Amino acid sequence: GLASQHYACKRPWKPADPLPVSDVQLLNRAMLDDRRSTVDRVLIGHLLHMVYARARFSDLLASVNCMLDDECVFLELEAAVHKGSRTAVTKAMLLPVVAPANWISEGCWAKDYLALREKGGLALPGAEPEPMLPAPERGGTGWQKRFLTSQEMNAFMKKLFEDGGVPLVGRRISTHSC
Repeated sequence: GLASQHYACKRPWKPADPLPVSDVQLLNRAMLDDRRSTVDRVLIGHLLHMVYARARFSDLLASVNCMLDDECVFLELEAAVHKGSRTAVTKAMLLPVVAPANWISEGCWAKDYLALREKGGLALPGAEPEPMLPAPERGGTGWQKRFLTSQEMNAFMKKLFEDGGVPLVGRRISTHSC
C-alpha cells in the first residue's frame, strides 16, 4: 500500500530535449574552432561521441579497447559498466559502443577528436577500464584520475550553447539530450 501511495505522488517524467541537427552542427563547428582551448574541444568531442554512438554518459565511464578502425569508418570501444549489467553474467560482458566516424558535415569527426585528445595528453582507454573523459585539471594543465561528472558536463553544455547563441529558455538540455 505504501508503494502505491508513493507512486501516486510521483512527479511526471520530463526527459531532456534531444539535440536538433542545428545543435549538433554547432558542436561540430565548436570542436574544430582552434580559438577554443584544447580541453574544451575534447569535452565537445566527447559530446559528439555520445551523440553519434547514441551512448549514455554513464556508458563511457568505464571504457576499454577504444580504437578508430583502419578505414576511419567507426570509432569503437567497449563499456565495462553499463545500464544493462544487472546480473553476474551480464556484468562480466562488455557492451560494444560503436559510433560512425563521419559526421553530418564533411570529414571524419572521430579522427579530429582523437587528434585533439592526443594533443591534450589524453590517451585512449586500453585493456583496463577507465573513463573515456576524465576531469580536466584546474587551468587545463592535464587530466585528473576521476571522471567528469554528468552534472559538470551539463553545466559545460549549457554554457557552450548559451555562448553559441542557442536560446535555452523552455528547453531541458543535459547529457541525456545526446
